[in-house]
Amino acid sequence: MAKKTIKQRAEAIIADAKRYDVSTREAISNSLKRDTAADLAVCVERAEDGETIFDLVGEQAKLEIAAQFIIDLFVVEEVPNFLKLAVESTLDGAAESAGVTIWNEQEGYILRAMADLFAMTRELTLDKKDSSAETLAAHIAAILEHPETPDALYNDIAERITDMSSHVDFQTPEMIERSLVAYAGRESCRKGGAR
Repeated sequence: MAKKTIKQRAEAIIADAKRYDVSTREAISNSLKRDTAADLAVCVERAEDGETIFDLVGEQAKLEIAAQFIIDLFVVEEVPNFLKLAVESTLDGAAESAGVTIWNEQEGYILRAMADLFAMTRELTLDKKDSSAETLAAHIAAILEHPETPDALYNDIAERITDMSSHVDFQTPEMIERSLVAYAGRESCRKGGAR
């Protein structure tokens, strides 16, 4: 019986869904496509020894595609500036939390650094120092005060805030926060307790 080649062993691993997990089979498949014999040999041997193999090269490419998608968002004129600012603020918060520099004067956004940030922060929840009503109120006020807010969005938000409040000056964060807190209290009582 002839000894199987590395390629044949790799194909056998890819085909064996019972013995090998999805990550291992996908990593072997990607390594086979890259056609680097040394990489493939190491992956096959490790898989045959029972290790789970992860394709970090393929994963990095996916993260870079996602990062490029976000970077491209900033140059699309149809995307309202308030959304661009929200994305930028979120990226800045995540980058600061992770200690990653994703932007510099020479390059603008750095694709590889942003992809690294995505890898490190998949499960990140940004610190919520403010109360949710206070933060939400500030965001609502910012949308209402922003000159580029579409009329339909402005009217819908303004109407809903006015419905929750008896106050005429509903555009300040303080008044919106009071309305939200009061509304939440009324809803809580109506539903028989706290949410």
